[in-house]
Amino acid sequence: MNKILSYFNYYKPGVGQSLGLIGWLLVGAVLGNAVVLFIQMVFGSEAALAYGTVFSYPLMFVPAVIYAFHKSAAARKSGEDGAEVDWHGFPGFRMGLEAIAVTLAVGFVVEPLQMLLPDIPDRLKALFDNITGGNIIIDLLCAAVMAPLLEEWLCRGMIMRGLIASGKSPLFAIIFSAFIFALIHVNPWQAIPAFLLGCLFGFVYYRTGSLKITMLMHCANNTAAIILGHIDRFKDVTNLYEVIDPLTYWILFVVILFGVGLFIKSYR
Repeated sequence: MNKILSYFNYYKPGVGQSLGLIGWLLVGAVLGNAVVLFIQMVFGSEAALAYGTVFSYPLMFVPAVIYAFHKSAAARKSGEDGAEVDWHGFPGFRMGLEAIAVTLAVGFVVEPLQMLLPDIPDRLKALFDNITGGNIIIDLLCAAVMAPLLEEWLCRGMIMRGLIASGKSPLFAIIFSAFIFALIHVNPWQAIPAFLLGCLFGFVYYRTGSLKITMLMHCANNTAAIILGHIDRFKDVTNLYEVIDPLTYWILFVVILFGVGLFIKSYR
């Protein structure tokens, strides 16, 4: 994996080129939608709904990957210094458990912000249900394997690393990459938690220098959502406040928020 990532070491996008990567991502999304439409025309709507994401999601990233590879190769030939897209640096089992725990904790403490939003439109809710409550193997493949690999490569490995290497402050790089992470989730019901999780992933990436950890955290968050989406009690639940009594919920909220604060303090 580190050998593959090393091909991108010499590409260090600033703000403008980071936005350009998102442009290529949009091109990929168009190609992905074309593939889903083809599957629908040939095999029917049910097949497109069940299996379209397996093909359209990775295809969405292909133009951005090709562009970044080309830019990195050109920079290497011109003699520019590289900035490693680090796959190494995983400190061990304890760090892995801490990273998973704090990811799930942030997912919990962001719920009150989501409660302030209006109800999710039925069409969007149906899309969420399909992503997290469809075939569990396909759901895990797309959301718990491909999404952590591709989105962390883009947001932390390319954009955040590139911004820091090109002279931007770490704080700006963390926030900007988190904003892009939120942006690619399109809607506010996903974008708000994605932004806060993106800030957490960026902070951990900056302190550890390891994409392996942020991919693990991303995987943990998405896997938890899929598992809950396949438990009957939680299928029609939009947040845990609906299934936990208010007093217990807010006690948990305060305790978990304190734990997140301790984690961040320990890594500062």
